[in-house]
Amino acid sequence: MKQAWCAVVIGFVAVFAALPYTAASAQSAPLDNVSQKSPRTLTVGRVSGNPRKHAARLLAFGQHIVDNHDAFDDVEVVLKHQPEDMIAAAERGDIDIISETVFAALQIEAAGTMKMEMREWKENARSYHSVLLVRKESPFQKLEDLRGARIAFEDPGSTSGFFLPYVEIMNAGLDMVPDASGQDSSEQVRYLFGGAEINVIASLVGGRVDVATISNLDMDDDEVVTGRFRDEIRILHETRAVPRSVLLMRSSLPVPVRERAKDIMREMHLNEKGQSVLRKYFKVKQFEELDAAALGEFRWVRDAFNAHHSR
Repeated sequence: MKQAWCAVVIGFVAVFAALPYTAASAQSAPLDNVSQKSPRTLTVGRVSGNPRKHAARLLAFGQHIVDNHDAFDDVEVVLKHQPEDMIAAAERGDIDIISETVFAALQIEAAGTMKMEMREWKENARSYHSVLLVRKESPFQKLEDLRGARIAFEDPGSTSGFFLPYVEIMNAGLDMVPDASGQDSSEQVRYLFGGAEINVIASLVGGRVDVATISNLDMDDDEVVTGRFRDEIRILHETRAVPRSVLLMRSSLPVPVRERAKDIMREMHLNEKGQSVLRKYFKVKQFEELDAAALGEFRWVRDAFNAHHSR
């Protein structure tokens, strides 16, 4: 194994903690020096609200690439609390690799310095989509019926819990306004954010909202949609699918360096050591090249992002 120093940069507080990892120790680095890192240091980034938990996972993932790549000697982990901070870091060219869901990845890619390169099978799912739910007795039968309705999304950064259903409601010809806006919304869809999936479902069953949105994966999770809840709701609409998660890479990485890193990631699920790292890396099953089907999914979702994200 290469001897490596691994600087863990916590973006929202200037905290540096030593991380236990074989032949690697954390080393403090000033935040404003991140962009001056050695070109032989691989930088792995992530938006995180739990830096101590996530840093070790990213460190192990990055170290696996470094150990198998001639272009890198060290790995650096950069964690940011807010998506906009990670986007800013990407714009500066500070980050080499980021894993994200599609909506966040589109925002990062829009900065122009990173490109989606790989699909991640996360929790055994290659793709996923959103499910819009109503109570069984609801008069709503299709999206176009939702004028005047109140809908609970999960959070504004969620692909399946916000972006996909938001886009398809807008594409159905409906206008959407925040529930707290105070606007006369008899012809519009009012929306709010409920947070955790189970809270969103509870808001629907309890009659506080008319529609709730979750992913199809959560729909199949009995801990999210309990037996009691399942008996009281029905599916109104299912959105188009998108890749479950994607990996972005810095566009200015030399092509041979980028392609070798992709080869390493693509082969991780084929060997025991790689599988062990993947299990810790946010339950990713494997990485794969973005094939024609995935690129087709991205065409429509990019168009939707460009049309709606600024509204």
